[in-house]
Amino acid sequence: MIFTERIAGLKNATLHRHFDIPEEAPKGLYDFKITVEDMNGTSLEETRKISLIDIEDYLDVFPHVSAFGVDKIDIDGKGGFNNFYNNGEFRNTENPSFRKDESIWASVQIGNIKGDGIMYGLLIKKSFDHKPETVEDIDFSKAIVTDLKQHSDYDEIRAFQSSYNTNFNNHYMYGAAYKIGADADNNLPNSNLVTGNKAWENGTYYYGYVYTNTTYNLSTFKYIEFEITGF
Repeated sequence: MIFTERIAGLKNATLHRHFDIPEEAPKGLYDFKITVEDMNGTSLEETRKISLIDIEDYLDVFPHVSAFGVDKIDIDGKGGFNNFYNNGEFRNTENPSFRKDESIWASVQIGNIKGDGIMYGLLIKKSFDHKPETVEDIDFSKAIVTDLKQHSDYDEIRAFQSSYNTNFNNHYMYGAAYKIGADADNNLPNSNLVTGNKAWENGTYYYGYVYTNTTYNLSTFKYIEFEITGF
């Protein structure tokens, strides 16, 4: 299917089009191309790969976020379990923000997992308008990695979670804490410095997880947002 439209006299323009995939379209990998040509005949073409699947083939292995919690360890080293959980609202309504030197302490569980996969915890300035939906989409020049886990060779359907069996206040469900204001992220073993356009600042941040099953090329994600202060 080809869409054509002529735009003149504008410095910037946005096009938004929908199209239905024919029921008889064969499954497989497709090239999705966008070509822009100016009035002088100069053109630019971008190509992206798109997989066309039949959902019936993947019902047993389609990943989903089955649990998601975000809490904090405060400046005095005290942890709590009363900030955010699953429904998109902070239970600690008196202090829903994070301050410099407090730590994000998060947990996520992904269901319907089989084969190989990778999962990132990400902290991203809202001003970037960047909420990647697959691991391939992550722009690491904008994203601070708080958590990174992988799995391989799962031969049966199971859940996958960020727990590192961290013993904090006799609580074992959460992953490693990440301090607000840290010099580097947790993109281990090759961590990235938190500098440049993603350097710490006061403002609204997205926080969440993105997971991609590399065996079946399926992904899921979850984001919330909160304020960071103290800089």
